[in-house]
Amino acid sequence: MTPSPASRFGGFASGHFVVTTLCACLLFFQAPGILSLPDPWPAVLMMFLYVPAGWIVSCLRHWARPTPRDGIKAILYPALLAWGWALGGWLLFVSGVTWPLAGSVGSLMLLSTYFLASPSFLLMLTGLQSDLAFTTLTFSLQWYGLIFLAGLLPPLLFCLGSLLPHPVRRIRHEKKTDLAPSDSADPLPDGPVCMEPVQPDRDKPVCDPPSEGSGGNRGGLPDTERGT
Repeated sequence: MTPSPASRFGGFASGHFVVTTLCACLLFFQAPGILSLPDPWPAVLMMFLYVPAGWIVSCLRHWARPTPRDGIKAILYPALLAWGWALGGWLLFVSGVTWPLAGSVGSLMLLSTYFLASPSFLLMLTGLQSDLAFTTLTFSLQWYGLIFLAGLLPPLLFCLGSLLPHPVRRIRHEKKTDLAPSDSADPLPDGPVCMEPVQPDRDKPVCDPPSEGSGGNRGGLPDTERGT
């Protein structure tokens, strides 16, 4: 079927939380070797889990290929939500110098991404290991670039995974090909079509000529009285 943008957003949310739960468990139990990889490879490997997640959700929900406009919406809506959460938490955290309560709320918003978006959290953690000034609003291309990628990559990779071919989409395509009209189909015969079935002793049905009062070629209207 052709899903609506809301349906695609719900499908991404379901796949996103499955990926997040899996990655959070891997980080919590310190899966062998995953944190020993050089940065940013652990975050990159976790991000690529969105590709099979998108493919599985597309198979389960029988999604058809989106139009370019629907594809952009499927990527943009989740990304805007993630950017708003990350930037809001970051701005509150920075404002903690003046308002300590706002700083505490901002830090909780940023730390909550460990449970809400583990791959994005690990990607942002990679940026924390560099020499960045977190007490001022000093612009840093690396830090804000990480925020941009942390919000964009999950829906983008999920959408790319949903575009991969799967059995449901292939069967639907084959059915459409079989039901398509063929150029070699016999054209409809000209003239009246006899609906009378073939009699056992006849080779073909015989159509009786129209009666005299049927109007002939005048659209079935009765003839006017003659010889009056």
